[in-house]
Amino acid sequence: MADSGWWGEPSIGTGDIGDHEALARAGDAALDVVATLKRSARRATSDDERRALLRQMVAAADAAIRTYARLDTLDRLADACIVRAAVMADLALCELERDAALVCVDEAVEGLHQGLTLLQRGENTPYPILIDAYVNSVATLLPLRELVEDTDARRGLDALVGSYSELMGEALAWDARRRQEGRDLLIVAQVWDALAEAEESLVKRLELVGAKLIRSREAAGRLRFTSDVEGAREAAALAMGTEAQLDTLRSKVAGVACPRCGRKGARGEPFCTGCGARLSD
Repeated sequence: MADSGWWGEPSIGTGDIGDHEALARAGDAALDVVATLKRSARRATSDDERRALLRQMVAAADAAIRTYARLDTLDRLADACIVRAAVMADLALCELERDAALVCVDEAVEGLHQGLTLLQRGENTPYPILIDAYVNSVATLLPLRELVEDTDARRGLDALVGSYSELMGEALAWDARRRQEGRDLLIVAQVWDALAEAEESLVKRLELVGAKLIRSREAAGRLRFTSDVEGAREAAALAMGTEAQLDTLRSKVAGVACPRCGRKGARGEPFCTGCGARLSD
């Protein structure tokens, strides 16, 4: 990834798994510091105290960004960028000097852009994460309008709010669509399951269970990155159980040769499907 902003040029995907886990914990700890300082800032008794706490929050967010930039998980880096942007927006509203406030506004806008760009670049970013990011971005930008007196700049800010709101709506629509598709596929898989349970022929039951596996996997794929966490777990569990069921059936339908015509039939089948002779298991 090229130079992405104030954290410089990260080295993505280097180091072993232990290093990655340590870095992830360090980044998470830095964001925990931001959250703790945020609670303190809400209780601040003076503007000077609040500004000091907000600057400490910026430093902690910067530490999280530098740490996450060394990992290959874009969602964490994006979250840290959006958190920093929100802090810069709060700082902009507290700054006494107008020029300093506008610098904070610029950094807030840039941070949101960086964070959302990273999320959009990530493969299979869960829709709930995208939706939360857009909601937080809009909430961060709206209070800044009062600080921007320039007509063109305010118009640009309004355009960003409109764009993020539209993207949020699209993400909500996609989430709803994939949840519905996943649930429909899950119902189909459950129908195949019921039919397989009622089928006496092992060969036909094998076919039905195979169809059930296909649909349950498709359902899990549709639901995996949606807000339907329960449905995703149910579909994944059904697919896993079906794989085991399929292996068991395949071992049973290994093939029993017909003593008359030599055609192979499933174990447990009473008659040969080729000549009608009785089969022995």
